[in-house]
Amino acid sequence: MKRSYKYIFWDWNGTLVNDVYAALESVNDILDRRNRLRIDLQRYYELVATPITLFYERLFAPEKPDFTVLAEEFHTGYDRHMQKYGLMPGVKDILTELNKLGAVQIVISSSERNRLKEQVARFGISDIFAEIIGQDGFRCASKLESAKEYMQTAGISPSDAVLIGDLDHDFEVASALGCDCLLISKGHQSHRALSAFGVTVLKDVSELFEYIDIQK
Repeated sequence: MKRSYKYIFWDWNGTLVNDVYAALESVNDILDRRNRLRIDLQRYYELVATPITLFYERLFAPEKPDFTVLAEEFHTGYDRHMQKYGLMPGVKDILTELNKLGAVQIVISSSERNRLKEQVARFGISDIFAEIIGQDGFRCASKLESAKEYMQTAGISPSDAVLIGDLDHDFEVASALGCDCLLISKGHQSHRALSAFGVTVLKDVSELFEYIDIQK
């Protein structure tokens, strides 16, 4: 059953940008340097967490990793591996069509804000969004407070908004905001894990128009 929205909050990593393998390869680079066993995508799914510091604590347990060093290594590797990847298939056309229909689209990410804006600009889609909201620093902390602040400032009713993401954290944020949520299973968590939340899980962003309309 379709529902109508005026505002669409998009997660970035794993939702709009196809970067899960770039992230996995960068993590394995980190493990290689420390002579530790590599992980596969299934294990990555099991470990992924917000904030990202929790991911590394799980990855290196019982050791206590230096997150500052790991973050620098990860982003260096991520940028190199991302040269092989891009946006999720069909994303640019879908974003453009939503704009034509009158949707107000916002990127809301746990990523550091300046880095996030550079990444969005790289794909030539910055002008599509009413706002691109990132966070302070590289700890990939919760985006709830920045999303809540934006909604209050813009006067957005939760009933007019949907948050689209690829993580359990996106569901948690949407629930706290009081808005609907759609999850996409081609990102940083498995379809099985996302299905546990009782919300619609899309296999691909191309399925979006099967579930939403845009308020006129």
